[in-house]
Amino acid sequence: MTVRFAGGAIGATLGNYAWSVWHWPGVCGVGLLFASASMLPQIIPAFGQRPLGRRRERSADPG
Repeated sequence: MTVRFAGGAIGATLGNYAWSVWHWPGVCGVGLLFASASMLPQIIPAFGQRPLGRRRERSADPG
């Protein structure tokens, strides 16, 4: 809950600053930046993990 509150506070602060400098284009840019950053963990797999969709190879010997 604390991390969500901190993220909201940072987003509001950056959005407010962007409004004071660049108005709507700046606010939209900050929103796009945060949305893109939130998708990075989904796009870039964690180090040492198998990529999604790849199955383990099965041996030819059924026994």
